Amino acid sequence: MTGNPGSYFGKQVKKERLARGWGLDELAKVTGIDGGHWSRIENGKRPPTAKVAGACDKAFPERKDWFIEYYFELQSWSEVPSWFKPWSEFEMTTITPDGTAIAHGCAVGQHPWPADGPQPGRTPPNSPPADPPKATPPESGPDPRRTADAPGATAGAQQPPQAARLLDLLRRLNMTLEPIARDTCAHAHAEDRYTPSRALRHLIQARNQTCTAPACNAQAAHCDLDHTVPHPDGPTDECNLNPRCKR
Repeated sequence: MTGNPGSYFGKQVKKERLARGWGLDELAKVTGIDGGHWSRIENGKRPPTAKVAGACDKAFPERKDWFIEYYFELQSWSEVPSWFKPWSEFEMTTITPDGTAIAHGCAVGQHPWPADGPQPGRTPPNSPPADPPKATPPESGPDPRRTADAPGATAGAQQPPQAARLLDLLRRLNMTLEPIARDTCAHAHAEDRYTPSRALRHLIQARNQTCTAPACNAQAAHCDLDHTVPHPDGPTDECNLNPRCKR
């Protein structure tokens, strides 16, 4: 194997697809993953993810979980260029007690799983059930839950344990939560283009999780984002975009 060993994954996908006489559309129907995405994976232009590898093993069961095993091996190979290793797909939406989304964020950059820990979605065989956490007496010194450096926190302010853990997670993921506009819009995320960016699309989909057409419950992730006032007269912004299904 020469060149980028990560591209070998895509070559194997293409080999199995052609052996079955499938086009990209057939593979997309079997896996639920867009055919264009499969094309980029096969051509070595897009790295595989755990989700993609799992879909391959279901579509090609004769390979006996080869794809998921090879995917996890790739993460530790120095020969694989860093740009080819998958970037994170972590997202977070903050909601109010009534379920209203008020902020959303996506993790920036690569977040490899710890080499000494179980891979996501995989439980080590014959592993005993985890013991419940044990209470430990407080240590002397400053309270670790005091996060004076947290956004909006004041010096010496004590954060609830859950809030402290959440802030720590956001820092480690390099994630920034962006407010979601609802009744009023400050046009903070307006874009001078017709097609909304990935970041703006995520804000709209977090705000409206289903199609906004009457009596339609299609998931917003599978809908087009339509301009209420046609572009360019209407802006590409939160206040002028809504998910609408193709029906």
